[in-house]
Amino acid sequence: PKKPEITIEAISLLPSEIKDQVSFTIVGDGPKRTMLERLAAEKKVKVVFTGALPKDKVLDVISKTGIFVFISAWEGLPYTILEAFSVGLPVIASDVGGVSEMVNNDNGILIKNNEPTEVSGAIRKILGDDTLRENMRLCALQTVNNKFSLDVMLNKVELAYKRLLGL
Repeated sequence: PKKPEITIEAISLLPSEIKDQVSFTIVGDGPKRTMLERLAAEKKVKVVFTGALPKDKVLDVISKTGIFVFISAWEGLPYTILEAFSVGLPVIASDVGGVSEMVNNDNGILIKNNEPTEVSGAIRKILGDDTLRENMRLCALQTVNNKFSLDVMLNKVELAYKRLLGL
C-alpha cells in the first residue's frame, strides 16, 4: 500500500531552489525499488535507498531528517508515524485508516487525495516556515508522549476490556 513514488513526484514539483536541497530517504526494500530508482533518476530527485534496517538504525536514520512523509493507499494505525513523532518529526501522511487519530494540523499535514501536487504543497509549507516546523516538532513529541505512550496505550486497552466485560 505504500506509495513512495508519489513523494518522488511531489519533490520533482518543488521549485529548483528547494528541490536541490531535498533528499528523500526510503527505508526498507521491496519489489518497487527498481521502478523507484528509475523514477528518481528520471525526475532528478535525490533518493537514498537504505534497504531493510533494524529498528534502532531506522530511528537513527529518520532522526536526522526534517520531515517524515508517509503516503499510503490504506493503513490501520501505522507505528512508523509514532516512531517519527518520537524523534520530533512533523509528519505529512495520507488521510487513510487510523492516521487521522495521530496526525493533525498541530503535528503535521494530512493528505486527502494522495496527489503529488498536494504532497508538494505540504512539503513547501513545512520547509518554508521554521516556526511552523518547530511547533509541529514539539507537538509531535507531545502527541506521542500524551496519547500513544506505552502506559497510555495499556490503560486504554484495559479500559476497553473492562467495558466489554461489564466490569
